[in-house]
Amino acid sequence: MKLISLNIEGHKHLDLQVPFFQCEKPDILCLQEVFQSDFEFLKTELGMEGHFAPMCKRQRIDQDGKSIFEEFGVTILSKLAMYARQPYYYFNDGNMIREYTGEETNNAQQQVNKVLLVCTLTGSDDSSL
Repeated sequence: MKLISLNIEGHKHLDLQVPFFQCEKPDILCLQEVFQSDFEFLKTELGMEGHFAPMCKRQRIDQDGKSIFEEFGVTILSKLAMYARQPYYYFNDGNMIREYTGEETNNAQQQVNKVLLVCTLTGSDDSSL
């Protein structure tokens, strides 16, 4: 079984990362600093199941060149079936996803949720991993 964990730094390097993932063929891919739309793209491009847990909304430039705020967080992608997922948020229950502007303030810690994402997978022999 092959697992890759990587901070993909938003979508700065997707043109290099996707071919790397396709070459390495991981069974499980744990990614940090992922935009929601890139998560959807990676699921489709790599043919994997996945779960996404947002930490905040970050600014990005969309396909039309407009500046937008989009959910930004962590994800687990897998070739194995995923039957349970649980995000654990440090500061709240994850229902309040704030826009993060990148400005250093006294409440910057409260702008970005810290999250652990736990997924339960089933292997090819139907045993839990």
